Amino acid sequence: MTKLFSIIILLLFASYLTVHAQQSVKVIPEPASLIKGSGSFELPKEIRISAPASKELSPTIQFLQQKLSTATGYTASTTTDIKQANILLELVPGNQLGGEGYTLSVNSTKILIKANKPAGLFYGVQSLLQLLPPAIESKQPVENVKWEIPVVEIKDQPKLNWRGLMLDVSRHFLQ
Repeated sequence: MTKLFSIIILLLFASYLTVHAQQSVKVIPEPASLIKGSGSFELPKEIRISAPASKELSPTIQFLQQKLSTATGYTASTTTDIKQANILLELVPGNQLGGEGYTLSVNSTKILIKANKPAGLFYGVQSLLQLLPPAIESKQPVENVKWEIPVVEIKDQPKLNWRGLMLDVSRHFLQ
């Protein structure tokens, strides 16, 4: 009787973990705030990105266009018309998010990334790419992938101004 009870508890726990794992959204590093909504945003065949005209933002926009068009096989272009854009990158005045902070809002019709500085938009784009299927990292078009992003609200900024890595050479010898 106790074996049967143990097996039932184990199966219930395994099913709970499976359902919970399917509902979770993972972004690395873990953002300060992440709220998952219901539904998803499906990437259209013609992705239009709206961003302010800025020399500092150009590498981030090109990086996003390249990532989205390479793996999906879709076309990703920039537009000045906010109403036609699927992905909006926006620089907002002030310093509420600091130099590297951002907010990322995904709903069923569009994606909005806001930041105070271009670095924040870059980190927002990095988080956005993590929400896509892993095939987004492919160097060639991938077929039979549903290019969906879950509906989420993410707000993040680093806790500290200085980021670093300590390599302990006394215990990890270099050759």
